[in-house]
Amino acid sequence: MEEFGIKFMWTNAGHNSAKQLADIESLLALKPDLLLMSANEREPLNVVKEMCDEQGVPLIILDRGIVYQPTDDPNDMYIQSQSLDFFLNGIAMGVAVVKFLTEKYGEPKGNVVELAGILGSEPGIQRSQGVKFVLKNYPNIHVIATRPAEFDRKMGYEAMRDLLETYPKGQIDCVVCGCDETGLGALQAIKEAKRDELIGSLISTDAIVEYLEAIDKGEAYMTTECTPYFGLTGFEYGIRYLNGEDIPSRIMLPQRVYIRDGDPKKAELLKAHIQYCRENNLNFPPLALGGQDILWLPELDELYPKPWYENPSILEGLEPFTTY
Repeated sequence: MEEFGIKFMWTNAGHNSAKQLADIESLLALKPDLLLMSANEREPLNVVKEMCDEQGVPLIILDRGIVYQPTDDPNDMYIQSQSLDFFLNGIAMGVAVVKFLTEKYGEPKGNVVELAGILGSEPGIQRSQGVKFVLKNYPNIHVIATRPAEFDRKMGYEAMRDLLETYPKGQIDCVVCGCDETGLGALQAIKEAKRDELIGSLISTDAIVEYLEAIDKGEAYMTTECTPYFGLTGFEYGIRYLNGEDIPSRIMLPQRVYIRDGDPKKAELLKAHIQYCRENNLNFPPLALGGQDILWLPELDELYPKPWYENPSILEGLEPFTTY
């Protein structure tokens, strides 16, 4: 970075909001020209926006956001949000639940369990809200249990083991996971418990290559993309801002849907993206591979014509599922 005249300092809070806030206080004390942050949780890290306003440090938030939303106010130091639409992640998962259960029973009915993400994080909240947004229209689909899995494979494994002990064969039809790591942990627990009826029932978010392989093998049903490729755009727009350019207050990265629904074009792209990732030692398919026109669910355009940040009322009454 220094060859381009950039001195880059970074910290990792390890999913600890208190540590992340302390780290940011230390970074702001160094009077940086720009702060990039991915918030572990929305509420505890909301104060960072006020801290940046007070100290005049431009703030770009990547991936996970805070309660405050960026504005076009020139006095607002929260200059840009770069993210994906986590609510759309959840809607895609909800649509996949309906498709999977309809394929299984000939009609949309069945029992679903949810392995939720970090409950205070923006993706954890909005993905759960998105699933609920879809399933509220299907009274015969029931979310019978939710367990926290913290976007973690081990916790997904342990939470799924608990659910398998609580609900015998025939009582669970579909498993919704807060992320692919959680889904892979759940898949391991399902295999170890020899609950073969749940093989192929997993619905998730991220599109990591190991989970894509599970879809290809028939061990999972669907995932919707949550790419981690924010670094390039984060620095690009930050440097543009510091050079005096106007930048948009919000950037949403595109997302694709990988699903085992019998479409040969989708199956072909799935295999091609897996192969590219393995050949290039990548964990996620790059956006440049394309395929958004095929790797998509048309129901999403009908259900969700305008994003939540343009129509905040769509989130009203959609509390995330309660852990029980």
